[in-house]
Amino acid sequence: METRERFLDAVRALAVVRVMVWHAFGYAAITYFVSAVPAMFFVTGSLLARSLDRHGYVATLRDRTRRLLIPLWLFAAVAFGAMAVADQVTHSSTTRVPWRNLIWWVVPIVDPHGSQWEGGWMSSPLWYLRALLWMIVASPVLLWAIRRAPARTLLALATGVFVIDLAARHPRWPLQTTTTPWIVGDFFLYSFFLCLGFLHRDGVLAQDAFHAHVSMRAREPRADSLAEFFCRCPSA
Repeated sequence: METRERFLDAVRALAVVRVMVWHAFGYAAITYFVSAVPAMFFVTGSLLARSLDRHGYVATLRDRTRRLLIPLWLFAAVAFGAMAVADQVTHSSTTRVPWRNLIWWVVPIVDPHGSQWEGGWMSSPLWYLRALLWMIVASPVLLWAIRRAPARTLLALATGVFVIDLAARHPRWPLQTTTTPWIVGDFFLYSFFLCLGFLHRDGVLAQDAFHAHVSMRAREPRADSLAEFFCRCPSA
C-alpha cells in the first residue's frame, strides 16, 4: 500500500485554497505568494515521474488519459445536451450548437469551445485539460531531457516562454489572432514546472548543490538515446 506524500499533499492543498480564495475574493496579490497552476503541475511532474519509472510510458499514458478523458467525455455529453436543448428552445445564431468543435471535447489538443449561449461557463475552464494532456504526452521526452541535461532543459523551457511572449506581442506576428501562441506558451511554461516536479522526484531539489547531481548523473548508467528510454522495460 502506497503511503501519502505529505509535502505534495500540502502543495496541492495550498493550490486548491489559492484557487478558492481567488475566485471568491479576486485578490490579485495572492498570485505573488502562490500560483496555483504551476504548483499543480509541479505535483503532477513528481507523481508522473514515479509512474513512468514504475510502469513505463505506454501503461502510464493509458492510465492517465483514461482518468482525464472519460470524465471529460461525460461532461461533454451533458454540455452538448444542454446546448442542443437551448438551441431547440431559442433557435438563434447564439444558440447554434458548434458540432464541428466536438472533436476537441473528445481529444482536447486545443481548447474546447461551446456555443455563444454557454458563454464559456462550460468550456473556458477546460484549457487546463488541454495543457495537462500535452504534458502527459510529452512527459517521457521531458523526463529524458531533464535527467540528461537538467540546467539546459530548464533554460530552454524558460527561454521558450519569453520568446513566445515577445513574439506574440509583435504587431506583425502572423498568429496574433489565433490561440496558437497561448497553447505553445502554456506548453513551455508548464513544462518548466513539470520538470521541477521530475527533479523533486529524483531528490535533486533537496540537495545542497545542483551541480553535484549533474556530476553524479554523469557517472550513473542511463539511456544513451531517446529511443532507448522509450524501449526501457518498466520495473515491476
